[in-house]
Amino acid sequence: SASASASASASASSSNDNHEYTDFDMETAIVITTNLIPSHPSIGMLKETIASFSYLSGLSPNTQIYITVDPLIHRGYKQGREQMWAKEGKEREEEEERLEAYVTALYEAYEHERNYHILVNTKNIHIGGSLAKAVNLLDPNRTQFVYYVQHDFKFMDVINHTAMVKTMREYPDVLRLVRFNKRSTRPNDRNRPCWNRTDAVNSVNGIHFTSTNEWSDNNHFSTVKHYKEILDLIVYVRRPIEAPMQHHAITNCTYYGPHIYGAPYSGPHIEHLDGRLGYGIENTTTTSSTTTEGREQQ
Repeated sequence: SASASASASASASSSNDNHEYTDFDMETAIVITTNLIPSHPSIGMLKETIASFSYLSGLSPNTQIYITVDPLIHRGYKQGREQMWAKEGKEREEEEERLEAYVTALYEAYEHERNYHILVNTKNIHIGGSLAKAVNLLDPNRTQFVYYVQHDFKFMDVINHTAMVKTMREYPDVLRLVRFNKRSTRPNDRNRPCWNRTDAVNSVNGIHFTSTNEWSDNNHFSTVKHYKEILDLIVYVRRPIEAPMQHHAITNCTYYGPHIYGAPYSGPHIEHLDGRLGYGIENTTTTSSTTTEGREQQ
């Protein structure tokens, strides 16, 4: 009967909603920051980035994924170089419409996936603010590790997630944050003082980690505990965190300097995606990106 069918459907829905995640499912989270780009409202680029998580060998398929959405820079924002990106008038209205359509597309694609969480900011809080919002939702007693991923950087080679977790557990005072390079890992004048120094994680658990004093907002992996320390350290988070953390990594590379995944001269492990019109065939506008996050990532 119709009532029996409805009852069965409700029961299935309730069972689905009450799905119990294992400790393995919950030990790692992924935070993806997004902002308006020319290919929106298409979510094609984001889907390509998410599909690349298949390269994270050993990661639970039920890992919690947080997608943040940063709105346009508010009207009247006249500080520093961002002044040129605070759009007004018809151009702004068009971009607001595209952003709204993008958010709708996100909900349509992921709202009914149990392990996806969409966080839409009500004001522009930049990479750091978006990341802080998501990280502060994590319980470090249950979720110990976090990937930070920019929406326009996909993984392009196998990452041994299992070995990274094992190494961070075994050497918490040495391996605090792992970067994934968008180019071959090479020394330069700035990173030489800490470049590939001898430490406990040079070659362990079947992988090599290369120490450096170069911080980056590009994709990286850390403990939730350490990331909360970083956010407390820089105090003002509504900005790219790369600049303040670069200062700390240079002055104290042993503690704040990240390790790069892979041996010297290996890589790259991530690839930059072009967020222009290649993904937005259905778009009717060619307006350029409006937020500094997009500018920083290009």
